[in-house]
This record gives sequence, C-alpha cells and structure tokens, in this order.
Amino acid sequence: LHSLRNRHQTMYKVAKALIEEQREFLLYGNSHLKPLRLRDIANVTGLHESTVSRITNGKYAQMEHGVIELKKFFSKGMDGEDGNISTRHIKQLIQEVIAAEPVSKPYSDEKIVGLLKGQGVDLARRTVAKYREELKIPTMSMRRRIKG
Repeated sequence: LHSLRNRHQTMYKVAKALIEEQREFLLYGNSHLKPLRLRDIANVTGLHESTVSRITNGKYAQMEHGVIELKKFFSKGMDGEDGNISTRHIKQLIQEVIAAEPVSKPYSDEKIVGLLKGQGVDLARRTVAKYREELKIPTMSMRRRIKG
C-alpha cells in the first residue's frame, strides 16, 4: 500500500507540473505548446529524469479536448522572434503554408523558408525538408503532379 501511495503521489506531482508548464497548450492547442524537456519537469518536481520518463510513458490524461498522452506535453524547440517555438508548432506552420499554396504552383522548400521567416521562424531549407518528410508531405514537383 505504501508503494502504491508513493506511486500515486509521484504521478500527481508530475501531472501537476506538466499542466502548470503547458497551461497555454491545454487552453489554446498545439500552436501554444512550449518546448519542454524531461529535465525541466525533473527539476520542478525534484525527481530524476528517468522517473519522469517512466511516469509519463504510456500514461494518458482526460482533458476537455479529449485524451492526451502525457508524453505529448514534451516537445523539442528552437528559438524564434517571440521566444522558444516547439517543433510541433513549426510543423503545423509548414502544413498551413503548404495547404494555402497555389494549386498550379506549389512552393519549394526555399520559398517555405522565406514565408516562415516572415512569421518570425528562421529555419534552414534542410530543416523544412526534414519536417516536410516527417509529415509525409511530397516534394514540390510531386505536389505539382498530384494537384495538376
């Protein structure tokens, strides 16, 4: 019973820290997900990183917007004009840019870099290509063939 109580308290402590750190994400969605590492939550809770990893692995929380895996609260990030931006948000921006491109003339990765730079996100062309591939979005020439 003592071990179960201890595990429950540890899970509560981690979940509470995640909610406090990612409050905007919970209120407004993916575009407000802040970069967050296991180390950040470990420092806040006083637990070891491996403990935080074990506690969040395969665990879910019921939220207003549905069920969310606790691992989703963690995201790598990079610096932008407005501070840190999560890679998940950057991927969402890439999807939005490609969804809004002209059907007859899809954007190149270089053009996407320029459009994102106008939004305060400075990326290398290789990074855009990598994220585009991770999102399973075809190259410019493939999109032209598919849409054209």
